[in-house]
Amino acid sequence: MDNTTTDNTTTGLFMQFLRKPFRMTAAVFRKMLAVIAYNSFIPPLNVFLHRLRGVKIGKDVFIGRCTIIDDFRPDMVEIEDGAGIATGVLILAHKRDLRLYKANTGRKDYPFFIKKITIKTNAQIGARAIIMPGVTIGRSAVVAAGAVVTKDVPDNEFVVGVPARPMNKTE
Repeated sequence: MDNTTTDNTTTGLFMQFLRKPFRMTAAVFRKMLAVIAYNSFIPPLNVFLHRLRGVKIGKDVFIGRCTIIDDFRPDMVEIEDGAGIATGVLILAHKRDLRLYKANTGRKDYPFFIKKITIKTNAQIGARAIIMPGVTIGRSAVVAAGAVVTKDVPDNEFVVGVPARPMNKTE
């Protein structure tokens, strides 16, 4: 009886050992795709590589060079039809939750905060903008270059600054 229990436990551990390299290989593959997409100067190739990573991307989307779409959870990013993302944009679906920050504590003391990002139809994001977790950028909205978006952007809104604030409605 004890021998059977040992075999099942050993088999379970062996199966976990076999699965771990597969998960690591998949993670390394996704990271390689991200690096190639970051350095690619061919926009359709960028879109294709980010789709392979798990980003949900619609039709006629432009993703510029040196754009980083979350390495940790690319599946939490959705980009709808006709959206344009300029060079060097940073899209983060995760961050550390620092609401209960205390001095002399390490980063491992703070869990990840993970929320979906949605970039709606025909939205445009300027160069070097940063999109934080949980943000929805509305239809035909424009995010200016260098803006840091921490809250939802309504449809047809033009936002600028750090943090991003409305400038006026687009027509």
